[in-house]
Amino acid sequence: MDRRHRGNKSERITREDLARLREIVGDNVRIIYEQEPQRCDLCGKIAELRPYGPNGEAVCFTCGMKDEEAARRRFMEQFNED
Repeated sequence: MDRRHRGNKSERITREDLARLREIVGDNVRIIYEQEPQRCDLCGKIAELRPYGPNGEAVCFTCGMKDEEAARRRFMEQFNED
């Protein structure tokens, strides 16, 4: 399952936690968590990536912030998916 962070401690999010959260907010639940470093689709740097590239590529923070407005839009798209 996913991990959530509190300070320097991380703990597991259980299926029961997720079920309770869905009871409160519905099915539109997104959990953001740290991922293993991978190679950026644009620059090749090994880093934690997010799908905020120009065409949805997985990019590092530096590449993602080259166009801050596009990164914001792609971030918000993650929350607006059905």
